[in-house]
Amino acid sequence: MTDTQQLPVGAQTRPRPGRLTAAQLLIWLQTPIALLIAVQEFQDGAPVVGALFLAAAGVLVWGGVHIGRDRVLHPSPHQTGDLRQVPWDWSDIVIFLAAVFVTAGFFEGLLVPVADAISPADATVQRAIESLFAQGGFYGGAIFDIWLLAGLRRGANLYDIGWRRFEWWWLPTAVLIGGMTVYGAGLIEQYMSQLFPQAQNGQCQLVRHEFGHYLAIAIVVVCVMAPLAEETIFRGFIFGWARRAMSLVPAVLVSSVLFGLAHGQGQPLGTLELLLVPLSLVGAVLCTVYQASNSLVPSALVHAVFNLPNIILILNLTSC
Repeated sequence: MTDTQQLPVGAQTRPRPGRLTAAQLLIWLQTPIALLIAVQEFQDGAPVVGALFLAAAGVLVWGGVHIGRDRVLHPSPHQTGDLRQVPWDWSDIVIFLAAVFVTAGFFEGLLVPVADAISPADATVQRAIESLFAQGGFYGGAIFDIWLLAGLRRGANLYDIGWRRFEWWWLPTAVLIGGMTVYGAGLIEQYMSQLFPQAQNGQCQLVRHEFGHYLAIAIVVVCVMAPLAEETIFRGFIFGWARRAMSLVPAVLVSSVLFGLAHGQGQPLGTLELLLVPLSLVGAVLCTVYQASNSLVPSALVHAVFNLPNIILILNLTSC
């Protein structure tokens, strides 16, 4: 199947579903938020970030116009489980990539003050709770945009996204694959350190700055929230589209590289060089598990098993 769906004959004469109008308005409502963030970033002396949000505002305007051309809901392959038959297309991915940072910033802006209000006076505890709420806001914004585009615009449900039943034996298999992935990613990271000796891995310092030694809060974020949200984003939504638009290997490559780049965002200079390859390979493993199991549950379990020993090790090191 190609990445372009043909509308049925006579589709232009059908009444336009109200949910399409709602999706269009929700996309357009994000445009002034993107512009406000862009202005703020320019004022704060971050012209590159400001320009990115300005470009995102332009994409959102285009996205609303593009959705306005929809006349019918695209047929959804409910209950087929075929990754090549998802109802969303390239335009949903483009709109999502522009919208996700806008909604994430908006949700974080709402939740972080709540975290500050309920946090104790201790600065370390306050920072850990802020990180919990900030990550929740980011993931919440991303899931909101997926609901808007895949659900409201395209009529997809959780089954289409990938949250399906699976064979029971995937549970122990996922745990085993997660452990092997930890070992393999560690070896690759060591090789990358030798390949880029000047690069410094600042992930440890960043994570410890965010969570201190509050392991329980960190585990909630990286072993519960992150696997559920990131599997929905990178495997269910992005890999789902890529699998529809192209063959398996390029689809895995697209999703995995985006996964690696997303985890490099906000990291200290020099960290991305060390982490992009190992994390992209982790993304490839997760795509393969999803493709093989036809469910996001096993890939989310692999993701959680991979994150658990890493977060325990980072927060218990005497130094980074």
